[in-house]
Amino acid sequence: MSMANRRGVKVVLPRIGADSFWQDVHAHYAGAEPAKWKALAMLALKENCGWTLDMIGNAFNHERFEFTSGSEARGDGPEARGRDQPCASSNA
Repeated sequence: MSMANRRGVKVVLPRIGADSFWQDVHAHYAGAEPAKWKALAMLALKENCGWTLDMIGNAFNHERFEFTSGSEARGDGPEARGRDQPCASSNA
């Protein structure tokens, strides 16, 4: 199933719900380990919202050198792609 967003761009909707996705993440990756959920949250802020490493470090009370971004090292992160930043708080 698909629909058009506000800009008229076709968006294909997933056939399964978000619950199924998070159940897979829980079963195959994070489980009950808070550190892995924290890493997923940091990755989501970086990739989906365009947050900088400094912003993520401030939000999680880390120094920038305490974590690295594979996408930044490879040069294929959101800054390199120049994609839209859908999260409203990314401009904060």
